[in-house]
Amino acid sequence: MEADRGNYNALSQFVWFSRVEHIETYHFGLWSRKEKKTFYTNSTNEIIHFGSPNLFQSVDVVADNQSLEQMKDKLEGNILDVKTLDGIKKRRADDNKS
Repeated sequence: MEADRGNYNALSQFVWFSRVEHIETYHFGLWSRKEKKTFYTNSTNEIIHFGSPNLFQSVDVVADNQSLEQMKDKLEGNILDVKTLDGIKKRRADDNKS
C-alpha cells in the first residue's frame, strides 16, 4: 500500500519486473481509522524508477532538514481517503465468501 503517486509507480514497476507472483499493490494510504487525510508529496515526483538510489534508503537518510527545506516550494497537498488494515482484511474475507 502506497499513497505517494511516484512511489506507487516505482512499487508497481518493481513488482512487475520482479515477476514475483501473488503480490498486489494498492494506491492508497493506511491510517488508524477510515477518514480523509491531507498527504503531502513532491509535486515533481510523478515518475520514480525502481532503480532510484533513494528507493531503498530510510526516510531519515534521504529527508534531512536541508532536503526538506529545498522541497518546501515543491510540496503538493492532496486530500486522500485513507483506510484501515483491518477494514481491508475484512473486505477481502467478505469477497472470498462470495
